[in-house]
Amino acid sequence: MSNDVNTQIKERVVDVIKDEWVLFERKDLLDDCLDFVIEEALTTPTAINDMFIYKSMIKFLSNQSSDTISSKDIDEMAKGSVC
Repeated sequence: MSNDVNTQIKERVVDVIKDEWVLFERKDLLDDCLDFVIEEALTTPTAINDMFIYKSMIKFLSNQSSDTISSKDIDEMAKGSVC
């Protein structure tokens, strides 16, 4: 029975994320996001609904973007490198 529930959860995660994914050129991130959200869903003792999946997807993308460089950072670096 547990395996059936886990399979249903995995299928729902895949369906929801693939419907909402807009970074089409980043299939690698999609695969990583699916892995992350499935792991979150299978290890979190709560009801898994679409809102949980959306929040987990946002959590994944937030973690990915924490190391990105903003345009302001690039401008500051450019100012610092000009002699």
